[in-house]
Amino acid sequence: MNIESYATLGASLAALGVSIGAWRASHRSANAAESSVGEAKRSADASERSAGAAEGATAAAVQGVQIAAASLALQQEAARPKVDLKIRQVGRGTFRLINVGQATAVGLAVHSEDESLLEWHDEWGERLAPRESREVGFPGADHPNHVRFVWDGQIEPVYVEVEG
Repeated sequence: MNIESYATLGASLAALGVSIGAWRASHRSANAAESSVGEAKRSADASERSAGAAEGATAAAVQGVQIAAASLALQQEAARPKVDLKIRQVGRGTFRLINVGQATAVGLAVHSEDESLLEWHDEWGERLAPRESREVGFPGADHPNHVRFVWDGQIEPVYVEVEG
């Protein structure tokens, strides 16, 4: 073996060392890239879960606001003064229609199908304020169990029990 062969062998060994080093660096780089892809995928999955959770939280918040608004509307409706009519016997064959509520019954009238139940009544002028009453009379000795009334803002006729 001559010097040139040793020089060639040395150069080859040096090239082999550099190649092995490059291969190791490339392998580490490939592993790091693979790890980075896995981290990116986990990050994307976490972002999707977070977005889904935020969407669910937003939907729940909207539903909560809607429920609160409906509850507030019901509370306001319940707190609003109401007409509350009663028919009470005050004497033998004498009855009074009384508004025991806190609102005035405007446009007050006996429901058309129940007009025949009343023989007569005091003029109430289509208004019956809170704590006001009007005398009513029924034909014969018996009286009905109830009489239906209507007034402004009342969509369906209201059954008013005849007490007595």
